[in-house]
Amino acid sequence: MVFRAVQEMLRNVSIHNQDHPGKLRVDLQLNIDESSIRVSVNDNGKGFDVEQLEQSSGFGLKLIRERVEMLGGTLEIDSAVGQGSRVGFQVPAESVS
Repeated sequence: MVFRAVQEMLRNVSIHNQDHPGKLRVDLQLNIDESSIRVSVNDNGKGFDVEQLEQSSGFGLKLIRERVEMLGGTLEIDSAVGQGSRVGFQVPAESVS
């Protein structure tokens, strides 16, 4: 699940920033300890309005949210148009073993 979520997050960055001028920078952080797995993907892309996410026809972040919550975790999305995005989640380590 963690691998597929990261794969989808990186895919989203690529797809939604194809028309964004300039160099795209993506930072991926993965922290694993005894109690949790934390993943964060930050980019300097064009960003999006988080409020409109629920009305969008895309399924990527919606599916990630469902899977993360199914495992007892949380998903955080921080983005604004023109400001890039940060999408991260945390799940209990025992839920993915």
